Amino acid sequence: MFLMRSVFFYPLLAVIGCALTWWSLQPAITPRTTGAVAAKESPAGFVFDLAALGSIQPDPTQPSFVQRARNGKTEAVRLAIAPDTPAPSSSDVGARIEMDAATSLALSDSPLEIELDLDPFSTLGVESVAVSVQSDGEVQWVTAAVPDERGKVVVQAPASPIVTAIGIRPVTTQKDGPRGFILYAVTVRKRP
Repeated sequence: MFLMRSVFFYPLLAVIGCALTWWSLQPAITPRTTGAVAAKESPAGFVFDLAALGSIQPDPTQPSFVQRARNGKTEAVRLAIAPDTPAPSSSDVGARIEMDAATSLALSDSPLEIELDLDPFSTLGVESVAVSVQSDGEVQWVTAAVPDERGKVVVQAPASPIVTAIGIRPVTTQKDGPRGFILYAVTVRKRP
């Protein structure tokens, strides 16, 4: 009788262990889709919420991580920057929110106000964030200070004839490890 219990018990235990491991890894192995996303139009402007931010195109020089819930929905986007990384130049693109044609058309040819809802890392937060309105031409970065706690950062961006993407990049002068923030939403509106 004891032998029969071990014959069924241990294989069943192994199957349950494998199933729990697979289930716990689901959010991490969910494929990350990138590409053009549509903003939700609201009275506050064009809002790129967590669903849209889940498709953010990472910068190859910038660590980023899309945090997902068990059902695969985006909970947060973590953007970081390695120590000793210089401020962004016109050739850098940062992490990009690529816009669909309708959003791009609505935001082109006008100066923009870009509002980021973000939360700096608790121990290794950044001092500022650089934001750019991107098209096929040269990239112009505008920086703004990041609050110590979760809050909104507003950046005034110049007009661009064709807006194809919004670039975002943490900026730090500290040399003690990767620093960054958690991004929850991006709102873009035309300035008068």
